[in-house]
Amino acid sequence: MIVHNAIYSRLSGYATLTALVSTRIFPDIAPQDQVLPYVVFRVVDTIPAQVKDGASLNNTYNIEVMSFAKSFASAQSIIDACHTQLDYWQGTSGGVTVRHCKVDSRGNMPFIPEQEVFSAVLQARVFTYNT
Repeated sequence: MIVHNAIYSRLSGYATLTALVSTRIFPDIAPQDQVLPYVVFRVVDTIPAQVKDGASLNNTYNIEVMSFAKSFASAQSIIDACHTQLDYWQGTSGGVTVRHCKVDSRGNMPFIPEQEVFSAVLQARVFTYNT
């Protein structure tokens, strides 16, 4: 099971977000010299559930989603759309069963003056059930 598939499917299937970034949604890192705006998401860590009698079918993934744009307002609009799509998400997406997703925090990342890039970030937990 690859949780990246579920996150990508969830974000890329949201018309409000794709109206802002088109198909520029990337796992882990954006291609060099990528046109703004875009989204990058990554799995920070994976926490398997502890069980006594074998391998767990449940995992928790701590994820980060970052928006990059030419203006502060655009970076905020993009992260707002990501927040809307991920918070309290349940169901099957990208072949992965998501039991629950909860956005834990949001914030802004430092402005990059050399590149004139504004960015925002959110952190969330994705709880999956692997069948």
